[in-house]
Amino acid sequence: MATPPKKKLLIIDTGSAFCQQAADRFNSIAGMMGLPWEAEPKSISLVAAENLQGVGKLLALNQASDQPACAERFGDLARVVEYWGIGPGDQGQIDQQVMDLVARLLGGGERPAGEKKKPAVPNTPAKEPVKKAIVLKVGRETAGRHGKGVTTVFDTPLSESALKELGATLKSKCGTGGTVKDGRIEIQGDNRERVIAELTKLGFQVKRVGG
Repeated sequence: MATPPKKKLLIIDTGSAFCQQAADRFNSIAGMMGLPWEAEPKSISLVAAENLQGVGKLLALNQASDQPACAERFGDLARVVEYWGIGPGDQGQIDQQVMDLVARLLGGGERPAGEKKKPAVPNTPAKEPVKKAIVLKVGRETAGRHGKGVTTVFDTPLSESALKELGATLKSKCGTGGTVKDGRIEIQGDNRERVIAELTKLGFQVKRVGG
Protein backbone atom coordinates (compact mmCIF):
# COMPACT_ATOMS: atom_id res chain seq x y z
CA MET A 1 0.00 0.00 0.00
CA ALA A 2 1.38 3.40 -1.00
CA THR A 3 2.21 5.81 1.79
CA PRO A 4 -0.28 8.70 1.77
CA PRO A 5 1.26 12.10 0.98
CA LYS A 6 2.10 14.32 3.92
CA LYS A 7 0.17 17.49 4.62
CA LYS A 8 2.18 20.63 4.03
CA LEU A 9 2.90 23.28 6.65
CA LEU A 10 4.03 26.32 4.67
CA ILE A 11 6.09 28.74 6.74
CA ILE A 12 5.91 32.11 5.03
CA ASP A 13 9.26 33.88 5.15
CA THR A 14 9.16 37.67 5.02
CA GLY A 15 12.78 38.02 6.08
CA SER A 16 12.95 36.15 9.39
CA ALA A 17 16.24 34.45 10.18
CA PHE A 18 14.39 31.63 11.96
CA CYS A 19 12.06 30.18 9.29
CA GLN A 20 14.45 27.38 8.29
CA GLN A 21 15.16 26.61 11.95
CA ALA A 22 11.44 26.40 12.74
CA ALA A 23 10.84 24.12 9.74
CA ASP A 24 13.73 21.82 10.62
CA ARG A 25 12.59 21.57 14.24
CA PHE A 26 8.99 20.86 13.24
CA ASN A 27 10.03 18.16 10.76
CA SER A 28 12.25 16.49 13.34
CA ILE A 29 9.53 16.35 16.01
CA ALA A 30 6.79 15.43 13.54
CA GLY A 31 8.94 12.57 12.23
CA MET A 32 9.57 11.22 15.72
CA MET A 33 5.88 11.26 16.51
CA GLY A 34 4.69 9.85 13.21
CA LEU A 35 2.78 13.03 12.39
CA PRO A 36 1.88 13.12 8.66
CA TRP A 37 2.98 16.72 8.17
CA GLU A 38 6.01 18.32 6.57
CA ALA A 39 7.11 21.94 6.97
CA GLU A 40 8.60 24.03 4.19
CA PRO A 41 9.84 27.62 4.57
CA LYS A 42 9.26 29.76 1.50
CA SER A 43 9.87 33.41 0.74
CA ILE A 44 6.65 35.38 0.48
CA SER A 45 7.89 36.78 -2.85
CA LEU A 46 7.70 33.25 -4.30
CA VAL A 47 4.20 32.49 -3.06
CA ALA A 48 1.07 33.65 -4.88
CA ALA A 49 -2.49 33.25 -3.63
CA GLU A 50 -3.17 30.55 -6.22
CA ASN A 51 -0.19 28.54 -4.91
CA LEU A 52 -1.88 28.13 -1.52
CA GLN A 53 -4.37 25.57 -2.78
CA GLY A 54 -3.62 22.18 -1.24
CA VAL A 55 -1.49 23.62 1.57
CA GLY A 56 -2.63 22.12 4.87
CA LYS A 57 -1.56 25.02 7.07
CA LEU A 58 -0.02 28.47 6.69
CA LEU A 59 2.27 29.92 9.32
CA ALA A 60 4.15 33.20 9.75
CA LEU A 61 6.60 33.68 12.61
CA ASN A 62 6.19 37.36 13.44
CA GLN A 63 2.66 38.75 13.49
CA ALA A 64 3.77 42.38 13.79
CA SER A 65 5.75 42.36 10.55
CA ASP A 66 4.26 39.41 8.68
CA GLN A 67 0.52 40.11 8.90
CA PRO A 68 0.63 43.34 6.85
CA ALA A 69 2.88 41.67 4.25
CA CYS A 70 0.56 38.66 4.00
CA ALA A 71 -2.51 40.89 3.70
CA GLU A 72 -0.88 42.80 0.85
CA ARG A 73 0.25 39.63 -0.93
CA PHE A 74 -2.71 37.29 -0.35
CA GLY A 75 -5.68 39.59 0.30
CA ASP A 76 -8.49 37.83 2.17
CA LEU A 77 -6.49 34.58 2.30
CA ALA A 78 -4.19 36.23 4.86
CA ARG A 79 -6.91 35.51 7.42
CA VAL A 80 -6.14 31.77 7.34
CA VAL A 81 -2.50 32.31 8.32
CA GLU A 82 -1.50 31.41 11.89
CA TYR A 83 0.80 34.06 13.28
CA TRP A 84 3.39 33.57 16.02
CA GLY A 85 5.21 36.24 17.97
CA ILE A 86 8.81 35.30 17.18
CA GLY A 87 10.77 38.54 16.96
CA PRO A 88 14.50 39.09 16.26
CA GLY A 89 15.52 38.23 19.84
CA ASP A 90 13.07 35.40 20.44
CA GLN A 91 14.95 32.41 19.00
CA GLY A 92 14.57 30.56 22.30
CA GLN A 93 10.77 30.49 21.88
CA ILE A 94 10.84 28.43 18.70
CA ASP A 95 10.95 25.01 20.39
CA GLN A 96 8.00 25.83 22.65
CA GLN A 97 5.92 27.19 19.77
CA VAL A 98 6.74 24.14 17.63
CA MET A 99 5.78 21.74 20.44
CA ASP A 100 2.53 23.66 20.98
CA LEU A 101 1.69 23.30 17.28
CA VAL A 102 2.61 19.60 17.20
CA ALA A 103 0.48 18.95 20.29
CA ARG A 104 -2.51 20.68 18.67
CA LEU A 105 -2.11 18.73 15.44
CA LEU A 106 -1.86 15.44 17.35
CA GLY A 107 -4.88 16.25 19.51
CA GLY A 108 -7.02 17.64 16.71
CA GLY A 109 -7.28 21.05 18.38
CA GLU A 110 -6.49 24.17 16.42
CA ARG A 111 -5.89 27.78 17.31
CA PRO A 112 -8.16 30.01 15.17
CA ALA A 113 -6.41 31.22 12.05
CA GLY A 114 -4.89 34.67 12.33
CA GLU A 115 -4.68 34.45 16.11
CA LYS A 116 -1.30 34.77 17.76
CA LYS A 117 -0.51 32.53 20.73
CA LYS A 118 -1.27 34.43 23.90
CA PRO A 119 1.36 34.53 26.65
CA ALA A 120 0.74 32.27 29.60
CA VAL A 121 -0.95 33.91 32.58
CA PRO A 122 0.64 33.04 35.96
CA ASN A 123 -1.35 30.77 38.28
CA THR A 124 -3.82 29.73 35.60
CA PRO A 125 -4.89 26.09 35.37
CA ALA A 126 -2.91 23.95 32.96
CA LYS A 127 -4.51 23.37 29.60
CA GLU A 128 -6.16 20.04 28.85
CA PRO A 129 -3.73 17.23 28.06
CA VAL A 130 -3.44 16.22 24.44
CA LYS A 131 -5.93 13.47 23.69
CA LYS A 132 -3.61 11.45 21.49
CA ALA A 133 -0.36 11.93 23.40
CA ILE A 134 2.21 9.21 22.84
CA VAL A 135 3.25 7.43 26.05
CA LEU A 136 6.70 5.84 26.21
CA LYS A 137 7.93 3.51 28.95
CA VAL A 138 11.42 4.01 30.39
CA GLY A 139 13.19 1.39 32.50
CA ARG A 140 16.59 -0.14 33.29
CA GLU A 141 17.99 -3.62 32.67
CA THR A 142 21.10 -5.26 34.14
CA ALA A 143 20.38 -8.96 33.78
CA GLY A 144 22.92 -10.76 31.59
CA ARG A 145 24.97 -7.63 31.06
CA HIS A 146 27.81 -8.31 33.48
CA GLY A 147 26.81 -5.44 35.72
CA LYS A 148 26.65 -2.94 32.87
CA GLY A 149 23.05 -1.82 32.88
CA VAL A 150 21.21 -0.05 30.09
CA THR A 151 18.35 2.43 30.10
CA THR A 152 15.52 1.21 27.90
CA VAL A 153 12.71 3.01 26.07
CA PHE A 154 10.04 0.56 24.96
CA ASP A 155 6.38 -0.07 24.12
CA THR A 156 6.58 2.72 21.55
CA PRO A 157 4.13 3.17 18.66
CA LEU A 158 6.83 4.86 16.59
CA SER A 159 7.97 3.66 13.18
CA GLU A 160 11.42 2.08 12.86
CA SER A 161 12.89 5.18 11.21
CA ALA A 162 11.38 7.48 13.86
CA LEU A 163 12.67 5.18 16.60
CA LYS A 164 16.20 5.28 15.17
CA GLU A 165 16.10 9.07 14.98
CA LEU A 166 14.87 9.31 18.56
CA GLY A 167 17.57 6.85 19.69
CA ALA A 168 20.27 8.95 18.03
CA THR A 169 18.93 12.07 19.75
CA LEU A 170 18.93 10.40 23.18
CA LYS A 171 22.46 9.03 22.74
CA SER A 172 23.67 12.50 21.84
CA LYS A 173 21.91 14.13 24.80
CA CYS A 174 23.21 11.50 27.25
CA GLY A 175 26.73 11.54 25.81
CA THR A 176 26.93 7.76 25.59
CA GLY A 177 26.39 4.83 23.27
CA GLY A 178 23.34 2.75 22.66
CA THR A 179 21.35 0.87 20.08
CA VAL A 180 17.87 0.43 18.62
CA LYS A 181 16.65 -3.13 18.24
CA ASP A 182 13.47 -5.18 18.53
CA GLY A 183 11.34 -2.04 18.59
CA ARG A 184 13.05 -0.40 21.53
CA ILE A 185 15.91 1.94 22.40
CA GLU A 186 18.80 0.97 24.69
CA ILE A 187 21.05 3.67 26.14
CA GLN A 188 24.21 2.59 27.96
CA GLY A 189 24.30 3.24 31.70
CA ASP A 190 21.66 4.38 34.15
CA ASN A 191 20.43 7.46 32.30
CA ARG A 192 16.76 7.19 33.21
CA GLU A 193 16.40 10.69 34.63
CA ARG A 194 18.12 12.32 31.64
CA VAL A 195 16.17 10.22 29.14
CA ILE A 196 12.85 11.03 30.84
CA ALA A 197 13.73 14.74 30.87
CA GLU A 198 14.65 14.75 27.16
CA LEU A 199 11.56 12.79 26.12
CA THR A 200 9.37 15.19 28.09
CA LYS A 201 10.99 18.15 26.32
CA LEU A 202 10.11 16.51 23.01
CA GLY A 203 6.45 16.36 24.01
CA PHE A 204 6.13 12.68 24.89
CA GLN A 205 4.38 11.41 27.98
CA VAL A 206 6.68 9.07 29.92
CA LYS A 207 5.92 6.21 32.28
CA ARG A 208 8.82 5.07 34.45
CA VAL A 209 8.91 1.32 34.93
CA GLY A 210 10.81 -0.43 37.73
CA GLY A 211 12.86 1.14 40.54
